[in-house]
Amino acid sequence: MGAAHGMGAAGGSGRVKVKAADAGKPRPCLDAGRKKEIMTVKKILGTGLKKDETEIFIRQGEGFHVLAHGNWYQDHILDYLDHEVESFTWQDDGKIYIDIK
Repeated sequence: MGAAHGMGAAGGSGRVKVKAADAGKPRPCLDAGRKKEIMTVKKILGTGLKKDETEIFIRQGEGFHVLAHGNWYQDHILDYLDHEVESFTWQDDGKIYIDIK
């Protein structure tokens, strides 16, 4: 079995320079006014991780109940393209596990 990799749906962080005179003052939220990027099944399948022979598992819930299993181009996988993703994991043996909200 190959190595497993994973990634949550949340993004990274950045640094903000603060002038010494402003150090004690509250700063505005950096995300104010930005639309939150939502990770979807479609975006994960578009990352280049999958090939035609890659097995896709769409799961939901704490028990990892499998809702759909197959290749990315099959209708029962395509039915979930617009669903929001909580997290996903892929393995070097050609399997991607996508946990939806």
